[in-house]
Amino acid sequence: MREYLCSFCGKNQDQVRKLIAGQNRVFICDQCIDLCKSIVDEEFIQAPRPEEPEPRRRSWLDRLRRIAIALPR
Repeated sequence: MREYLCSFCGKNQDQVRKLIAGQNRVFICDQCIDLCKSIVDEEFIQAPRPEEPEPRRRSWLDRLRRIAIALPR
């Protein structure tokens, strides 16, 4: 059986609870995800959230959504 390692900390699949595969044989373990989440959470607590831009009227995405809703299933 092939041994998979976390691309961030180097632990193998038997040393972690969960190992998630990404593209091009990149893996991340649950422990590194928790660490990354705490770093991001800490950064967002300190920084104000940017204001969301005003939605453009009749954007291509709005038109696509209306088409998708109108299509028969």
